[in-house]
Amino acid sequence: MRSHRRQNDARTFRVIPLRLRGAGVGHDVSGSILQTADITLPDIIKAGPPTALTAASVGVVVQNLYSSRLAFGRTAYFETGIHLTGLGNGTAYNQVHLGWVSYAKVSVKLSPGAGGWVNQNTFIAGGIQQSPGFDGGGYRRTGWKHLHLDGAGINGVNGNTFVGVSFEGDVSANCIDIRQATQNTFYGCRFETGRAGRAVATAAASTTLTLTAHGFVTGDMVVFGGTVPAELKVNVPYWVTSAPTADTLTVAAAKGGTAITFAAAVSTGQVFQPHRINVDAASYSSGEIHFIDSAVNVKTLEFVVQGTIWWCTDKCGICPARGMK
Repeated sequence: MRSHRRQNDARTFRVIPLRLRGAGVGHDVSGSILQTADITLPDIIKAGPPTALTAASVGVVVQNLYSSRLAFGRTAYFETGIHLTGLGNGTAYNQVHLGWVSYAKVSVKLSPGAGGWVNQNTFIAGGIQQSPGFDGGGYRRTGWKHLHLDGAGINGVNGNTFVGVSFEGDVSANCIDIRQATQNTFYGCRFETGRAGRAVATAAASTTLTLTAHGFVTGDMVVFGGTVPAELKVNVPYWVTSAPTADTLTVAAAKGGTAITFAAAVSTGQVFQPHRINVDAASYSSGEIHFIDSAVNVKTLEFVVQGTIWWCTDKCGICPARGMK
């Protein structure tokens, strides 16, 4: 791989459809590093009709880069948008602007290779966006992720900070997937509200909620907004207890609990499904993961910790020392 530098260059680079990698930054020799560089990338966009992903394609690989400033343009239409890694050394102590990452199955991935690490990088601003109309469409698609932190079996991914990064769209099964990754912090990030803004109505003296083509299954967590019945609160999680039809469901205040009965008919509420943050056992038990001053209250993020759905009781996010519900 080679470092790419651009000064006052507004060109968009497009790569041929069969090529699996758009660009490389850092050093391609195991154990060697590029350091104290100032790098600005052009747009890296896969050529051809943007209708489907090419398997194993990667927009930009950042490997063995130290103490540098790295600014991305737009990265789009790759199976993995941006992959930060290390080989016999690491990618660490960098200041990174993500630019705009879109239409990728795994938008941004921090995962080291053999003998490598990805630690103590600061990601400032930029956005990660997904669209349900791309590559076959859908919501909460298996394997799709906005951000993947994965040190499993190699070296833990730790000490990275995300400041003001925007996570948009509702395609990812896990908006953030955390595996053997600790002491990572998300500060002032913007989380769009997943599947948001859909009108929901209640019937009087009934447990039934009506929501056209809701797509929910028993056990899903949902959050309500707008003007809701007295039995519900906004910005508080509820769990789907049944989905009798494609347009009706019932909810409870606790997972597996008794369905709530509504006294009055109300048709001014909204329902959304929060972004999901998946955390494995190693990450949860070994160190803290902080979500601080998010643009969306942390209670509207769904945490799946060691396979169990939680939501946090304060703005700290997840840490073993603090209460979870």
